[in-house]
Amino acid sequence: MNNRSRAVITGQKILNVSEANNPGNSSALVESSLSLQRTVTASALSTMEVKLAVIGGGGVGKSAVTVRYLQNHFVEHYDPTIEDSYRKQTVIDQNAYLLDILDTAGQDEYCCLRDAYLRTGRGFLFVFSLTDRGSFEEIPGLHDQLLQVKDSDDVPLVLVGNKSDLVKERVITSVEANELASKMKCRYVETSAFSGSNIEYAFQEIVRCVQREEDKLNHKKKNKKAKGCNIV
Repeated sequence: MNNRSRAVITGQKILNVSEANNPGNSSALVESSLSLQRTVTASALSTMEVKLAVIGGGGVGKSAVTVRYLQNHFVEHYDPTIEDSYRKQTVIDQNAYLLDILDTAGQDEYCCLRDAYLRTGRGFLFVFSLTDRGSFEEIPGLHDQLLQVKDSDDVPLVLVGNKSDLVKERVITSVEANELASKMKCRYVETSAFSGSNIEYAFQEIVRCVQREEDKLNHKKKNKKAKGCNIV
């Protein structure tokens, strides 16, 4: 197996094997893992785990968006992502969540990995670049693939237009993006990983979408259980 596709789980990120073998990462790996273990154990009874996937074409800023949300800094240069996974504890609307965030590959050669995370994810951020029309036009196809894998037309997702800070280079209008979001039946958010604008809001919104779906499922289960109890 290619080393780049193998991973070692840490408290914050799933490191590639080549990264994990780096002596400089050893202490951080152990410290991060122990820290997450302590926090998760303490709040296991009240915390909902949510699997999220950040999806989009190559170069749209998926990794920059993810790292900005997790670590609140901008990563300008990084290797093309195959697949990185992060975990973060947060509180949204007075509810505790453990987010399992998958920063997915945007390159065509890794599209075979896509079905796996589409099946397991609960919520999805569809990211395109406001400066790249091709990345915007790629979204409907990715959305169709998601609906096909999930066998549902009601999947928690948020459409994200990234690089809003590059005003002069912008080629996608808010009108176009909102029209696409309307067709996808989801909320549209414009973000800037560079400035941090709306990054946290975008993740909060997708978690809220997942929570609403969870509430619907629980309501259906309760109704089904109540009907079963009434049968004589």
